[in-house]
Amino acid sequence: MREPGLLRVLIPGVFALLAPERAEGQWTWVGGTDAIDAPPVYGPSGVFGPDHGPGGVYAPGQCLDSLGRLWLFNGKLGQGSNDLWCFDPALAQWAWMSGSQGADPAGSYGIKGVPAPTNLPKARGYSPAMWCDLQGDIWLFGGGGATQEMNDLWRYRPSDGLWTWMHGDSTLGATGVYGTLGVADAANTPGRRYEITATWRAHDGSLWQYCGETMPLFQAYNDMWRYDPSTGLWTWMHGAAGTGGATSYGTLNVPSPTNSPGRRGVWTRWTDDAGHFWLFGGMIHGANYPRNDLWVFDPDSAQWTWKGGTTLDSDLGQYGSPCVPSSTNIPPALFEAAAVWRDEAGRFHFQGGGYRNGSNGNFTREDIWRYDPLTAEWTWVWGSGMVNVPTVYGTLGVPSPLNTPGARMGAVAIPAGDSLVYLYGGYDFFSQSRGDLWALRTDQLCDISTHAPAEPPPMEVWYDELLGLLYCSGAMAIDHITVVDALGRTILSRTVAPGAGSTHAVPLSGLPAGCWHVIATGPEGAFSARITRVLH
Repeated sequence: MREPGLLRVLIPGVFALLAPERAEGQWTWVGGTDAIDAPPVYGPSGVFGPDHGPGGVYAPGQCLDSLGRLWLFNGKLGQGSNDLWCFDPALAQWAWMSGSQGADPAGSYGIKGVPAPTNLPKARGYSPAMWCDLQGDIWLFGGGGATQEMNDLWRYRPSDGLWTWMHGDSTLGATGVYGTLGVADAANTPGRRYEITATWRAHDGSLWQYCGETMPLFQAYNDMWRYDPSTGLWTWMHGAAGTGGATSYGTLNVPSPTNSPGRRGVWTRWTDDAGHFWLFGGMIHGANYPRNDLWVFDPDSAQWTWKGGTTLDSDLGQYGSPCVPSSTNIPPALFEAAAVWRDEAGRFHFQGGGYRNGSNGNFTREDIWRYDPLTAEWTWVWGSGMVNVPTVYGTLGVPSPLNTPGARMGAVAIPAGDSLVYLYGGYDFFSQSRGDLWALRTDQLCDISTHAPAEPPPMEVWYDELLGLLYCSGAMAIDHITVVDALGRTILSRTVAPGAGSTHAVPLSGLPAGCWHVIATGPEGAFSARITRVLH
C-alpha cells in the first residue's frame, strides 16, 4: 500500500494543497548544500565521495559520456576557475578530476598537440563549449574570461588525466578563420566566444557547435561549426562569417539553405534518434529579448528547419492544461534553460530558464516542459507556471510534493535511466549560485495510461479515453472513489460496493480536458493516481 502525499501547485494568488499523489514525480533534495554561492569541496583527485562537490555553479561547460556520467567544467562567474568535475548518477556522487583549487588560475598551454601533466586550460566562465566524444575523451572550447573570450580547443583524457591544447589561440580575443563553407582546413578556427552551450555530437563522432556571444554586448554569432577529432580539422558548415546574421524562418516545417535561427546564445538543445540537432529559444545578453522558437538542423544537408513556436520577442507562451500535450502549447520565451535531458521514448525535456522583456532583471522559472518530436507537441509536465518561485528544500533525503528546486537558470540535468533525473546548481532570481543536488522520479510524471493493462498490479487506476470511463481495480478493497481538479476541488465523490478484486467504472465523459487526481480509498488505506482527459 502506498502512503498518500499532498501535491503543491501555485496559481497566481492561490496556494492549494491538493489531493494525494504518488510519491514518484516528487523532488528530493539528495545532496550538496542549501547555502548560496557555496565553495567547492574537492577531496582527492578522481575519488567520488558523498561530501565532494563543485559548490555553487552557474552556466558551466557540460557533457554526458557513454557511461551516463556528467562532466562539468568551471561554472563560476566571471573568469571563474578551471576545475573539472565528474558526477556518477549510479553513485549520486561527485569527483574532482582536474584543475586548480582556487579562483582565476592562469593555466598552462604547453605545446600544441602534446599532452603533459603540467598542461591546464585557463580559467573561463559563461558556458564554454564542451563535448564527450565516442572514445571517452572530454573536449573544451572557448568561454568567457575577465576581459575577453577565448577560441582555444582542449582535450582531456580520463584514462591518464592529461590535458592537451589541440587547436586555436593561447591569447585572448582571437578572431575566426572561416575558410570556405563546407571545406575542412587546418587554418580554420571559430572566433572567440562564450555562451556556447548549443553543442552536439553527431553519429560519426564529429563535434558541432552553434552561435555564441562576444564582447561588447549585443554581438553574437549565427555560425555552425564541425570539428572532426580524427583529423583535427574545423569546418564552417552554415551561417554568416563573423558576428551578425538575422533570423530567417522560412516556411514552418520546410528545410531550406537560407533558413537560420539567427545570431543568439542558445542553451536548450537535444539530439534525436536520427542524429538531427534541435534547439529552443535563447537570446542575446544586453538586447534581452528571448525567443521561444523551436528549430532542427540536419547535419547531412546542413539545413535548418523552423519547427514551431512564435517569431516574437519575449513571448509569454501558451501553457495549456498540465499534463495535456497539444500542438498549440509552447513554453514562454527563455534563455539559459540549460538543464536538458531525453527519455527512452526520445522525448525532449528541460527545466527552468530565465525570462526578460528588454531589461536586465531576471524572471526565472521552475517548470518542466516536454516535447515529443513524433507528435510535434509540447506538454507542461511540472511546475507552477509562476516566476521567481523560491526553493523549498524540505528534509534532506525525504521526497515531498511540497519540495521544489525553485526558479533557476543555468543549471545542469543528469538523467539516470528512464525514471530518474538529477538536477544540480544554477542561478536563482536573487542572482545567487546554488550547489544543491536534487532527484526527481519521472516515471509517474504525466505518464498517463489510457487503457487497462494486461496484467494489472494489486491496485490500478486507469482511464479509458474512448468510453470516457475511469476504472479502479485491484486486490486492495475499495469503498470510495474521489476525483479532484488542479485546485483541489472535489469534482466527483462516489461510494462504491466494497470488496477486493472488483472493478469499478465511473463515467467521466462530462469532465473537460485537463489533469485530474483520483483517490481510491478502502479499509487498508488510500491509493492515488493522476489521469489526463484529452478531448479529440
